[in-house]
Amino acid sequence: MSDTPLETNASADAARPYPLPNASDDSKEMDRLDAMHNAFTEYFGGRLCEYPLESERPGKILELGCGSGAWAIQAATQIPDAQVVAVDVAPLPARPLPPNLVFQLADLTKPLPFEHGTFDIVHARWVMCHVTDAPDVLSRVSQLVKPGGLLLIEDGDMRSFAQSGGPATSACVSKILELWVQRGADFEVARKFKTILDSTGLFSEIDLKPVDCPFNFKSDAYDPRIFPLGREIKETARKATNILLTPGKGFAENGLTADVVKAHVEELEDIHCETRIDLYFCVARRTQ
Repeated sequence: MSDTPLETNASADAARPYPLPNASDDSKEMDRLDAMHNAFTEYFGGRLCEYPLESERPGKILELGCGSGAWAIQAATQIPDAQVVAVDVAPLPARPLPPNLVFQLADLTKPLPFEHGTFDIVHARWVMCHVTDAPDVLSRVSQLVKPGGLLLIEDGDMRSFAQSGGPATSACVSKILELWVQRGADFEVARKFKTILDSTGLFSEIDLKPVDCPFNFKSDAYDPRIFPLGREIKETARKATNILLTPGKGFAENGLTADVVKAHVEELEDIHCETRIDLYFCVARRTQ
């Protein structure tokens, strides 16, 4: 029996910019994505983001890279008069959907099947750091926002994760970032959002808010809402790092060893760990 198909699949998997499982194929991945969404919702006080979307009275909302569908489901539920369209390169998990939510398979690295100026709200969370050529993707999806509408993005700068951690975390995350760049993705793109969106000439207002998010330590200098979100990001980082060791993902084969990951995870669990990540919340209003 030939091994060629198996090798071809492994090579294809190793070349994918997004190396984690699809939520539709893995119930644990669906749970991880749902937990992350719930942590953001708690931080936002039950809302979809920091900006009060209901005041916009949106008619059409687009979510990019919807993953488990949790944000799109919440959007369709909280804004029942809006039509919500969720897109991802992988199918949605089998789960109940509100009647005003539709899903469509789509690859963000290619032109999307929507007319320019179609959506009042376009949203992406933890997406742009995974796609190849994020500036090009942002430029194209920006055109889907209606004049006067909003582009909402939430993402993190993983370089801050590597720089703030101890030696084990720095070694592990730096290796992951090195291999991520080879896939054409940019895990530092979040801090560049304003520059990228300014270059499109499409937006009259761009608000990029940095949020310092600690994983373990607490301090009166922080808004207490950030601590549960930091704990969930730490947990998802731990799970995701272990997933990257799966043969065929392209990480274990290129220098990310089990010992490096084990030391990193143990360091994250140390109560004295001061690892943190810079989150960036972007709200951009398209010119009327």
